[in-house]
Amino acid sequence: MKKLTCFLLLLCLLLSPVMVWAANTPVKNGTVQDQAGMFREEALASLEQAAQGPLYTFYILTIDSLQGEDPFDYTTRVFNEWGLQNNEILLLISSQDRRIEMNLVSEELQRSIRSFYGGGDIGELIGRLTEEYFIPAAKEGDFAQASLNLMNAVHELAAEDAEAVQPASVPDPEPEAPAADPEPQAGDMSPAETSADVDKKPLIPPLSQWNWTLIAIVLTSVVLAWILLYGMILKIQWSKLRSRANQLLIEVSHANEELKPYVGLVQGQTEKLVNQLNELVTLLLIDLGKLQQDMEAKILFIRLLALRQGIREGRLTVANCQAVFEKIYPEIVRVGETERQVTRKVEDLSGKLEAAQSTVQRLAEKHSFPLTCMTEELTELEAELSRVRDLKVFDPLRASEAAAGLTQPMEKAFKEAEELPQWLNKYNAFPQTLSECRQELERWINEHCLKLVGIDPYSKLDEAQRNMEPLLAELRVGNMPSIRQISGRMDELLAEALEMTKRHAYLRGKNQEDIRFIKQKIAEFAKVEADLEQLLSDLRAAFVKEHWVDLAVSLEAAKRMMQDTAVQLPNVIKLTDDDHQHFEEARLKLDEMLQWLDGVDQISSHCQSISMQLNEAMDDLRTVVNESWKQFMESAQLARNEKLIFLEGAGPDETYPIIYPMFQKLKSMLHTTPYSLQELERHVREFSGSIDDFVIHVEFVLGEKNYALEAISFMESSFQSAVARTRRKIRVRKYEKNYRNILYEVNNLMASGFYMDAAEKVNEVQYLIDEMDNEYQRKLYSERTSASSSSWGSSSSETSIWGSNSSRKPSGSSIWGYGSSRNTSGSSTRDSSFSQNTSGGSSWSSSSSRNTSGGSTWGSSSSANKSGGSSWGSGSNNNNKSGGSNW
Repeated sequence: MKKLTCFLLLLCLLLSPVMVWAANTPVKNGTVQDQAGMFREEALASLEQAAQGPLYTFYILTIDSLQGEDPFDYTTRVFNEWGLQNNEILLLISSQDRRIEMNLVSEELQRSIRSFYGGGDIGELIGRLTEEYFIPAAKEGDFAQASLNLMNAVHELAAEDAEAVQPASVPDPEPEAPAADPEPQAGDMSPAETSADVDKKPLIPPLSQWNWTLIAIVLTSVVLAWILLYGMILKIQWSKLRSRANQLLIEVSHANEELKPYVGLVQGQTEKLVNQLNELVTLLLIDLGKLQQDMEAKILFIRLLALRQGIREGRLTVANCQAVFEKIYPEIVRVGETERQVTRKVEDLSGKLEAAQSTVQRLAEKHSFPLTCMTEELTELEAELSRVRDLKVFDPLRASEAAAGLTQPMEKAFKEAEELPQWLNKYNAFPQTLSECRQELERWINEHCLKLVGIDPYSKLDEAQRNMEPLLAELRVGNMPSIRQISGRMDELLAEALEMTKRHAYLRGKNQEDIRFIKQKIAEFAKVEADLEQLLSDLRAAFVKEHWVDLAVSLEAAKRMMQDTAVQLPNVIKLTDDDHQHFEEARLKLDEMLQWLDGVDQISSHCQSISMQLNEAMDDLRTVVNESWKQFMESAQLARNEKLIFLEGAGPDETYPIIYPMFQKLKSMLHTTPYSLQELERHVREFSGSIDDFVIHVEFVLGEKNYALEAISFMESSFQSAVARTRRKIRVRKYEKNYRNILYEVNNLMASGFYMDAAEKVNEVQYLIDEMDNEYQRKLYSERTSASSSSWGSSSSETSIWGSNSSRKPSGSSIWGYGSSRNTSGSSTRDSSFSQNTSGGSSWSSSSSRNTSGGSTWGSSSSANKSGGSSWGSGSNNNNKSGGSNW
C-alpha cells in the first residue's frame, strides 16, 4: 500500500507541469471573445454581424497562447464545454503560437467542403480552406479581415451547396397494375413475396369496414354542437352590446340634463355653442333610442346570420355614438365649469376692488388728498366689473374672456393702492436723506482738500430738492407713473452729486501717483538711451544699413516722445496741484504720456530683440560652415580609406579644388564687416548643398562596393560548399575553371569601380552551383536505380528533385510556404481512427469525438504538418496534427 501511494505521488509530480501549463477554457460570452486583443474595436461589430450566418453561427475565440496543449484537443474541449451544436462552428486564434484552428461537427458542412475541393481528407481540406481565406490577411496583421474572409467563404460555400442539393419536384410515377395473382390464404405468404412487400401492407383495415351510420351520427352531432355553441356565443355578445347601448343612452341623457338649464336662456357665444351641443345630443338620443328598440326584439340563438348581422350593425352604431359623445361631452362640461369659474373670478375681482377703494379712501381722509387719478381708475374698473356681472348671467363664455382681461388692471390698481403709503413715507423722509447726502459730500471735500474745480455737486442737490414740490402734487392726485419717475430722478441726482465728488478725490491721488511714475521713467531713460545708442552703433559697424535703419528711426521716435513728455510734465503738475485742482484736464494729458512711455518701452525691447536675432544668425552661419567643412573632410577621408573609385570623376581629389575655395571665401566673408545676411546665407546654402551632394555620393558608392563584396563572399562560400558536397560523385574541375574565370572578371570590374556590374557578374556562380547540384542528383538517382530491382512506386516516379536542400516536392502539390515538409501523399497521416471516419468528421484520437478541426500554420520553419495545413514564419511548429494553420 505504501509503495502504491509513493507511485501515485510520483506520477502526480511528473504530470503537474502539463496540468499547470494547460490552457484554461474561457466562459462562453457572445460570438466574439477577443481575449488576446487581436481585433480593433471598430471591427468587433462587423465580426459579430458576420458570425450570425443564415445556416451556421461562428464563435470566435482569441487567446494569448495554447501553453503547449495540442490545438485540436483544446478546440475540441472548448467546443464541448460551450455546448456548441451541429450548426455552430468554433474559430480559435492563438496569438503567440500564431495558430488558427476551425472546429465543427456538421456533416452537411463537411460534405460541402469536400464537394467544393473535389473530395479528399476533411482535415486537410479545412486546412486548405483556412490557408486560402484566412492566411493572406493574417500575414498583413489584419486578423479581423482574415476572420471575415474565412466566415464569408464558409457561408457562401454552405449556401451554394444548400441550393444545389434541393431536389426538383418531380411527380411520382404511377405504379403499374400488378398481375392478378390468386389470393393467398390467411397466414400464408407466397414464395414471390419479399419482406419489403410485407412492410407495405396497410396496418388498419380499409374504410369500407367501418360503420358508416355511426360516422354520420358523430359528424351530425359535432355540427349541431358547434351550431349551438356558436349561437350561445353570439347571444352573449348580443346581450353585452345591448347593455353597452343602454349605458351609453343613460350617459347621453345625463349630459342632456346638464345642458338643459342653458338652452334658450343664454346669448352670444354661449348660445351658439349650446345650440350646437343640444342638436348633437338630440341626434344621439334618437339613434340610441332606435337601437334600443331594435335590440329588444327576440332573436333565437340558432338564427346565426341574423344575430351576427345585428351585432355588426349594433356595434357600428354604438361606436359612432360613443365617438360623437366623447367629443361633445367635454364641451358640455366646459359650459357649466365656465359659469362657475366666472362666478368665482367675479367674486375675487370684487374683493380686490373693494380693498383698493377702501385703501384709497382711507389715505384720502388721512392726508386730505383728493387722489383723483386713483379714484377715476377704480371707478372705471368698477364699471367694467359690473358689465362682467351682467354677461355672467346670459353669456358665461364672453364673461370669462372679459374677466380675464380685467384681471391685470385690477391687480395693478390694487398694488398701486398698497404702494402709495410707501411713496408718501419716502417723500416725508427726503429732507433727512438730502441732509445726509450733503454731509457725506462735505466729509469727502474736507478729507481730500477739494476745491471742486470744474464740478458742482451742490447744484445736483438743489435740483433734487426742487423736485419735491412736483412730487407732492402728483402724490395728492395719486398719479403713480409720474410719482415713480420724479422719485427716481431725485435718487439719481443725489447719486450723481456724491459720485462726482468721489471721482474728484480719486483723481487727486491717482494723478499724483502717475506723475511720480513718469518722473521715474524720464530719469531712467537717460541710461536706456545710452545703451540703445551703443547697441545701434555696434549694429552699424557689424551689418549693412538695411539691417539697422528701421531701428535708428524707431530710436529717434522714442527720443522725441520722451522729450515731449519731459516738456509737458510741469504743466500737468501745475494742473493737478492743490492750488489749481484741474484733475480731469490733467488726467487726459497723463493718459497720453503713459501711452508714449509704453511706446518707448516697446521700441527699446524691439531694438534689443533685433540685435540678438542678428548676432544669433551670424553664429548659426559660422556653425553651419564649420560643420559642413568637417563633414566634407570626414567623407573625403572615408573615401580614401575605403579606396573608393568614382566613375563619374566626383571623388575627393576632384571635389576638393571646388569646395576649398568656397570655404576660404566664406571664412573671409565671415571675418569682414559689415555683414549682409542675405548674401552670406546664399553662399552658405550653396556651400553646404555641394558638400551634402558629395557626402551622399560617397555613401552611395560605398554601399555599392559593400554590397558587391558581400555578394562575392557569399558566392565564394556557396561554391566551396557545393564543391565539397559533390566532388565525391562528379568531376568539379570544369566548374572550378569557370568559377576562376568569373572571379577574374569580377575582380577586374571591382578594380575599375564597376561595383554593381561585379555584383551582377558574381551571380553567375549560382548557375555553376545549380549545374553541379543537378549533375550530382542525376548521379545519385542513377546509382539508386541500378542498385535497386524494385520500383519506388508512383509517388517516387512522379517526384522531381530540385536542388540540394531537404525539400521534397510531392506530386500535385506545391512546396512554396511549406518549409521542410515530408508529406508525400498529399493527405493527413494521423492515426487509424481518422481514416475510418465515415461521418464526414474527424476522429483525431482514440475517443469517439465527432469534432473535425482544420486550418493553416503561418510561419517559415520546419513544420511537421500532417493534415494538409501549411506553415510559414519563424517558429517551428511540430504539434500541428489537426489540419490547423500557423502564420
